[in-house]
Amino acid sequence: MFGNTIAPGGRVAIFFERLATAVALLNWAWVAIMGLATRFSNPRWRCSKMNQQQPLKLINAIILLCDMQERFRTKIFHFEHVEKMAEKMLKASNKLGLPILSTEQNPKALGGTVQGLTELLPPERKPLPKSQFSMLVPEIRTDIASLEPRKHVAILGIEAHICVLQTSLDLLRQGFHVHVRLPFS
Repeated sequence: MFGNTIAPGGRVAIFFERLATAVALLNWAWVAIMGLATRFSNPRWRCSKMNQQQPLKLINAIILLCDMQERFRTKIFHFEHVEKMAEKMLKASNKLGLPILSTEQNPKALGGTVQGLTELLPPERKPLPKSQFSMLVPEIRTDIASLEPRKHVAILGIEAHICVLQTSLDLLRQGFHVHVRLPFS
């Protein structure tokens, strides 16, 4: 019935080999991320922030919008869904009076933030350009410092494999509780 597909080198065998490889890579990535979380030199941070789930405290929160740019619309899987989720979060944040900070990765080359999201940002806090992976450019650092004693940061955005990750790690090093809103890419 299955003929050649189950034999070594057949389609089913190749599928399961690839599936096993993907699972192994995901396990490795998880171990690597958790290993990074425990290897920083700050002993206060080493065992606390990544290992404990802290609920997001709205009275003490900042919202960061990371690189939601129009140029990524054709590159990100289900970008429209990601955009709608970000829109819902920004609307809720505005109603709750939470501060929203946003960045754009190299806006000269990649264009600006999606128009619908730009309209939801506070007029005094338009997206700031950045040329590094982390969102913590000097202007954002200054804004976050001015919003003390807020210690919870919720991150919305794309490029979770680099920009959201690097921002999260930088904030964790500074003692913030980081919450990444999913689904984002």
